[in-house]
This record gives sequence, structure tokens and C-alpha cells, in this order.
Amino acid sequence: MKEQSGLFWGEGTNTPMTEQEVAGWHSPEQTGERLVETVTAWLAHALEQLPAEWQWFRIDFERPGWIDPRAPEHALHELQRLTAQLPRAIPEEPPLEREQRRAVEVLMATRDTVEAVQGLAPPRALVLIDNSLILGIAAARAHVEPWEVYAASGHKSYLAAKESHEMIHGTQEEKEKRWSELQSILNAVVAEHPAWSITQCRKDAAEKAGCSLRTIYRNTTAPKK
Repeated sequence: MKEQSGLFWGEGTNTPMTEQEVAGWHSPEQTGERLVETVTAWLAHALEQLPAEWQWFRIDFERPGWIDPRAPEHALHELQRLTAQLPRAIPEEPPLEREQRRAVEVLMATRDTVEAVQGLAPPRALVLIDNSLILGIAAARAHVEPWEVYAASGHKSYLAAKESHEMIHGTQEEKEKRWSELQSILNAVVAEHPAWSITQCRKDAAEKAGCSLRTIYRNTTAPKK
């Protein structure tokens, strides 16, 4: 059995995947869809960390209606559209705090990664972007987590890790129930404010649900108006 991290990088699961699931995970269709959703959520979270003086900087998250992230060429186009809006340098003023600087560095690194694959066929480009971001996360983890975590093996370690994950994040059934609640909140906001953009609706839904905008992006889909 092979193991694979979860849908959102950095939030993995120790549950082994079947060979068929691994093949699907690495397919261009799933890779593209995963990248679009993850990068969108990353960028939304990074924006929340920026200082008030950066109000001039915005990202248009409104995805064109014709975009289907399951189509590799569409997914790559959406990644290019999002990252083309990102800064190329960090302004000297105002001075940024540590977390704010990290947020800007994530924005710039994401843009550089997408630009680096220009000219490649979409399936190949998506695989390289995916592997580049996973490598970056693995390297970051190596600096902040003891290597023994990765060396641990055996059934006991697996059970302990899974139990700990469920204590923190809830069981799969509990998470799916929460995701359904978030989707219902977003659906209600969209129905109540048909003139609002989906981004405005998501922000309002996050406020009503008492969660971050990133959580809304990760666990809901935009309802049709």
C-alpha cells in the first residue's frame, strides 16, 4: 500500500490508499482540480495576513464560468490567471511582521512556480507544479518537526496518529457534517444576495459560520445563481 497526503497539502492522512486511488490522485484531472482549489485557498489565507496598508492589493477570485478545473488546460489557465495578479517584490513600507512577510513570500513563490512551467503541455505542467509545492512543504516540515516522526512505523504508530487526528479534526463523519453545514450557509447567502459576487458571499458565509475564508474555500463549492 502507498500512503498519500490529504487533499490540502500539509494536512495529510495516514490512511493507506489503494493502487487505484493513487493512480487517480496523480491523474492530470485530479491534480489540476486539487491545485486550483488549494492555491485559491492558500492565496485567500495569505491575503488575510497582510497589513491594513495593503488594502490596494486584491486578487480577483471570481472564476470564469467556462473554467472546469478537471480539464488540465482549464486548470493551468486558472492558476496562471490567479498568480498573474501577485506581487513581484515586497514594498519597503509598511514594515511587515514575520507572519505577514511569510504570507507575501508564499504569494511570490506560488507565482514563480507557475511561471516556471510556461510552454509545457498542461498535464506535464500541473505535475511539476504539484511536485514543486509538495517538495517545498516537505522541506519546511523537515525544519520544524523531528525526523523521528517520519522514521516511526508500525501498526501502533498508525493507530495513534489516526486517533490523534480524529481528536483534533473530528471523525470523517463529523467533518462531512460540518462541511454540509458550511455549504448550506453559503447556499443561503447566495440565495439572499443574488447581486453579490461569489467572493462576497463566501466572506459573509465565513463570518456567519465563525470560520476563516480559507475554510469556506476548501470545503464548499460555488452554488449556481
